[in-house]
Amino acid sequence: MLAQYERLFGTEILKCEIHAPLEPGGDHPELDESPLCDNEDHAKYMTMVGALQWAVSLGRIDIITSVMTMSRFRIAPRRAHLKRVQRIYQYLRNYKNTSIKFNTEMPDYSRFAVEQPDWGHVYHPCKEDIPVGIPLNLKASQ
Repeated sequence: MLAQYERLFGTEILKCEIHAPLEPGGDHPELDESPLCDNEDHAKYMTMVGALQWAVSLGRIDIITSVMTMSRFRIAPRRAHLKRVQRIYQYLRNYKNTSIKFNTEMPDYSRFAVEQPDWGHVYHPCKEDIPVGIPLNLKASQ
């Protein structure tokens, strides 16, 4: 994916102090009024967002919200949207060895007491309404 970025922009992704895929707090790409991308930049945007969606599918769920946010603008991306997508790539470059670990072992809950709550005061007295004239074979299955 990073090689694809270099091919699209003719430069490598510079390492910089980015610790979040999108600017934290107060960034509203939906309010952006920068100029629309030309056809070439639009194609780059589509390619980059598509690659980011694959990255999410392959396990980079740390960028899922950012990618889905920027995917909204695929029809008519603006120049600042392209910069935001580039920022996601910079984040991935900074954290390329990041992983989310899952513990698949069965947890041991034996040290916890099992409570048997009494919900009778909430649900009783209650009785199921059975319609009058219902066939007997249906009554038995209920």
